[in-house]
Amino acid sequence: MQPKLTEWRKLGFELVLVSMDTAKDLTAYVKDRKLDAPVLLDPKGEVSIKAYKVEGIPQTVFVDKQGVVQKISVGWDTSSLAEFERLVKELTK
Repeated sequence: MQPKLTEWRKLGFELVLVSMDTAKDLTAYVKDRKLDAPVLLDPKGEVSIKAYKVEGIPQTVFVDKQGVVQKISVGWDTSSLAEFERLVKELTK
């Protein structure tokens, strides 16, 4: 995933992780997956539940440059990365 993040940043796209996990658990997750992305700890669900109404994990919210939610995706499967790549290209035009 990290090579894609580097490529997407060059297009002006940024991934931000939001988690209700503890800092310790999240640090291990990010380290194990070698992710270089900003992380927002959200222990009370202020962002996750109240703002983005997370219904499942993982939930991905694609927000355009104007701050408007364009797509919400719940879950992850073999087609997810291809769909994410398509959305990043569309949102960074």
